[in-house]
Amino acid sequence: MTSRKKPGVAFWATVMVVVMLVLYPLSFGPACWISNRAGIGSSVVATIYRPITWAMNSGCLPRLIDGPYREYYLWWNDMGE
Repeated sequence: MTSRKKPGVAFWATVMVVVMLVLYPLSFGPACWISNRAGIGSSVVATIYRPITWAMNSGCLPRLIDGPYREYYLWWNDMGE
């Protein structure tokens, strides 16, 4: 019988980093939508998502990512209007 080790701390840390790298950019659109609808103000979103807004405004995102990401943001921004 072979014994299988349970995933260790390094495995779960890697999973968390990968999940955050995916969820952080994808949560930008919904965060903008929620802040617009709730009247929270854009300063909260601008502070939390400063790296994303800087990358979008400075033009350092590759075209392959920039275009679809802007469309994703605009889709969330236009939703419900």
